[in-house]
Amino acid sequence: MTKYAICPELFEHCLVERKKFFDFLLIFLQTNDHKILLDSEMQILDRYKKSKDPNGLFGFWIEQIEFTGRGSYYPINMSTNFSSLSDQKAMIALTKEFSAERYLATIDRDDYAEHNVEIRNSRINLLSANEALEHINALPPRRFDIQELSRCLVKKAKKMLEKKFKKELEDIYNDDFSEFLRGQGFYVADQTRSGRSSGGINPGEIDIMIRDSESGAPEAIIESLKIDSCGPKNQVISKHLNKLLDDYDTSGLQRNFIIIFSFISNFQNGWKNYISYMKDLNNKPDFTTQHRIESYMDSSSDWSCPAEIRTGLAIHNRNGSHVEVMHIFMNMCSDSTN
Repeated sequence: MTKYAICPELFEHCLVERKKFFDFLLIFLQTNDHKILLDSEMQILDRYKKSKDPNGLFGFWIEQIEFTGRGSYYPINMSTNFSSLSDQKAMIALTKEFSAERYLATIDRDDYAEHNVEIRNSRINLLSANEALEHINALPPRRFDIQELSRCLVKKAKKMLEKKFKKELEDIYNDDFSEFLRGQGFYVADQTRSGRSSGGINPGEIDIMIRDSESGAPEAIIESLKIDSCGPKNQVISKHLNKLLDDYDTSGLQRNFIIIFSFISNFQNGWKNYISYMKDLNNKPDFTTQHRIESYMDSSSDWSCPAEIRTGLAIHNRNGSHVEVMHIFMNMCSDSTN
């Protein structure tokens, strides 16, 4: 069952593209598992009423929500009074009270830019109007397949490079991967507090975790990092691998992933240096995990990678068993040489 908090401002957008988004709202009046999050005092519904159009189409929808009751919405008992809060703050407060996966639909995600830290820390999935429509119509979560996940990550990397050459670099990292994988039917939990911290005290912050759609058990972890050089003394790479193998993967998953956003000016040389670095990984003083690397090979041809993307597959020994880390190396430097 999926539940959505819907910002009152979304109704104003619905007036512009009436048919498309009214169809989205009608989904909540039908017999299915989708429900709207509302506070038990119905203060959010009152905000909806103030936003409705004068022609009555959305007024009718609000009346039906009230009439169908819990068949269309999920009531939340608020621990705080948010009557004096802005729509954005009120919707964040409402969504935070929900204990399962959190979705908040609004006109434009940029409207919540000043609240990004709170949204991220609260693990709220913020969706624009178009994204919400796509999400609710998406296929149900698929059965997990590690090869399909690998293909999807390379596919998304290709799409992201299109943005690079369009100079749209400001928002193309983890959020893009998370949203794409959700659209492909994977159960995605991003920025999850899970695993052990490198200090051994608090849980570490995982970039993206893929879980089984039925049991919720972890299936794969996706880490990411940015580099602008890859010399033999690089510490960023080894430290990220330590976190991935020791702190985040507590059970020894079949294959995890690390996405490298490379801003190295010469991409070809950068990739060659990365391969050399990985093959000498066990000798790096900052690579402290007990899960030593046994081999690293260029696997780019296995995934039909274009020239701006390279992949490598590392085999690590974990208590006598082999576990894999797939490395996806992306050229993010728009004026790089080869």
